[in-house]
Amino acid sequence: MFAFGIQNVSAQDEPMTISCSSPDLVVKVNRCVAAGKNVIIDLLLTNKGDKDIERYIATSATVYDSEGNSYEGATYSTSKINIKVPGKDKYLKMGSIGCVYATFDMPVDIPRKVSMSVENVVKAASSFLKFELNLGPYAGSAEKFNIEIRNIPITRN
Repeated sequence: MFAFGIQNVSAQDEPMTISCSSPDLVVKVNRCVAAGKNVIIDLLLTNKGDKDIERYIATSATVYDSEGNSYEGATYSTSKINIKVPGKDKYLKMGSIGCVYATFDMPVDIPRKVSMSVENVVKAASSFLKFELNLGPYAGSAEKFNIEIRNIPITRN
């Protein structure tokens, strides 16, 4: 039996969009792939400003999946998001002291890879409808970068 006028829309039907609070930061999603119960999101960040900068990962990230679940990365004890930045060989739990001080340089026009691991994503999730990440300054009063990515398809094998 067919139901006319009803359409099943998923993130794969909608284009991925990326926005950033700074015009000097170009953000690209390299991949979003399931790895067991976790999903890995690899980002490439490129500083298009006129000077090299050093940043640290602020202790906040939030992901919403296509099944209505949310995954927070703000408080160490409840964080479901881990992050790996250039120069670090392992993932750090968002909200941890190690994560707060995990700095990395962003030279002008050199892409830097940042990987996020979202824990215990339900198998039925086909996409992340919204992904928010904040990059904060290592020192001084430099601006924060707020990144929002919508409709990221999850590749599953």
